[in-house]
Amino acid sequence: MINYFDRYEMIEEVGQGGMGKVYKAHDSKLERTVAIKVLRDVDCNEVQLKRFFREAKSIAVLEHINIVKVYDIQITSPPYFFVMEFLSGYTLAEAIKNNLLTMRQISKIVGQLTNAMHYAHRKGIIHRDLKPSNIIITSSGIPKIMDFGLAKITHSSEKLSKTGTSLGTIYYMSPEQASGKNNQVDERTDVYSLGIILYEMLTKRLPFSGRSFTQIYHQIMNIPATPPIKINSRIPKELNNICLKAIQKNKEFRYRSAAFMGDDLQRFLRGEKVQVQLWGNSSYIVDSIRRHEKFLLRVFFVFVTMLSIILGIVMVKYWAKERQSQRESKTQQSYLEELESTIAKVQNFLDSSEKSQYLQIRESQRANIPLSELEKRKDLIKDYRKMRSSLEKCQVFFGDDSRIRSLLYRVEKGIGIIALGAHNYLLSELAFNRCRAIGGREAEQLPDILQQYKDGQQQYYLNRLSAIKRNLATPPQFGIFDEYVNEVITMPQKDVVVQLISLLESPLVWQRRLAIECLGKMGNTDIKFRTKNSVWWLIQKLKQMDIRNDIEEVAAIIWALGRLRDPKTYNIVKHIRDRVGRNSFLWEKTKIPFDWLSEEKQLHDQK
Repeated sequence: MINYFDRYEMIEEVGQGGMGKVYKAHDSKLERTVAIKVLRDVDCNEVQLKRFFREAKSIAVLEHINIVKVYDIQITSPPYFFVMEFLSGYTLAEAIKNNLLTMRQISKIVGQLTNAMHYAHRKGIIHRDLKPSNIIITSSGIPKIMDFGLAKITHSSEKLSKTGTSLGTIYYMSPEQASGKNNQVDERTDVYSLGIILYEMLTKRLPFSGRSFTQIYHQIMNIPATPPIKINSRIPKELNNICLKAIQKNKEFRYRSAAFMGDDLQRFLRGEKVQVQLWGNSSYIVDSIRRHEKFLLRVFFVFVTMLSIILGIVMVKYWAKERQSQRESKTQQSYLEELESTIAKVQNFLDSSEKSQYLQIRESQRANIPLSELEKRKDLIKDYRKMRSSLEKCQVFFGDDSRIRSLLYRVEKGIGIIALGAHNYLLSELAFNRCRAIGGREAEQLPDILQQYKDGQQQYYLNRLSAIKRNLATPPQFGIFDEYVNEVITMPQKDVVVQLISLLESPLVWQRRLAIECLGKMGNTDIKFRTKNSVWWLIQKLKQMDIRNDIEEVAAIIWALGRLRDPKTYNIVKHIRDRVGRNSFLWEKTKIPFDWLSEEKQLHDQK
């Protein structure tokens, strides 16, 4: 057994919880700062040891940007500990206390937490102790969920809590959890806790409080929460409804999963209508609708059909009367003046907008466009489309007028250039094709401009990848590596896959790790380097590895092969796992990708 504390240099104690102490430490092998959670000797009874191992096991199988990462585990002999990424920042509880967050930031943070918990739920893990003090906001603004000590693994038969025992923090417990009905705890229990966290972030207070456990328990079980909007009238109605939906006492009325709650938060952030429906506790209404569902659907269909017919008749008569009224009330001259005014407005609009940076192709040639700029471009395209609609109305009256054709050409060209800067190449191509249909001096050159822009974007991605490679010549700062991976996997695969395969032979560990992570997450097995695809090159790299001394890189390659789902890699992965044994960190770390490969091999063998 390796003496792990020779590898990790303890720096200072940074906290302690119910089961152990957490230390800040230095990993001398990978030259990075880590956090080590050590089980205290006084807590080494069988139940606490199993809970400690379960926390490490729960986090180890989770690979999500909003969940703390586990790097290493020691549970075969004392001291028992596991190694996690070190998070610098502040807790969500501190952010709430110091009033650091806007409504939009609150929505984004809770949205990221719902994504993380939906991911954990799909892996069969329920947290059961979500609260602001268990969530860290990193220095780069990313929320990270910690402390899975009370997590429930749904596919495990192991029971460390018995019915009638409530686990967690009372303020954030759902009714089923507070009453000790552990057999009723499921994903919606974590949804409830997320709702309480959202409530506290919005109102700066908890929905249920009291001087004793009994008082709080009574409120959780029987007293409806005061709507957040009644505490602070500035809270958007949509956030108020999302929060109340999540903390319904009857779990059947909550969001079905954290993903549904996250979807509504995303709709709110995009300014769309949320889909939340607050039924409250009125089960009578819900049951009545369910019993008469088919009948109500028939009635609704008949009603909609009749209403459509009636509205159609009314609208036809209305518009006929309206057109007649317009013809009678407007003279030919006044209508002509109105159209001339419209043309002048379009002319002024184009003269003004064409000076904008968004109408300059050189200014828009960069790959990563801020969200705020994308929104401005979308709004500008809407304005251009309104101008096009106005000109088309004028064209009906004036016919093939040279002034209108010239303005239409400028409008379509403007739409094409704005869309080009937003990387909406399809819209840009359509607009440029309309320019060619209208005709003009530059019309035939526009497709070349589009192609040159695409070529420039391709070169940008290659230059950006080269810059990332240079930055990874030394160990990256905390959180930067994940940002690099997320950036590279969004690049066009045909531009970067070959570059990534060649990086597998780099002597620099972080450059190799970038290539391994990205090749797995991109999932491309078609693009080849020296006649071989990424699966072949990853296998060759795996065969070269020293399994004992390069555990993390070996695990990363196995995860990449698992994501690529090639059944031919099953045997070599199985051989490596058998060599290290079931009690090893590598065995536990690679369980999920190995299961994926096992499924693919079974399907392949059946064929």
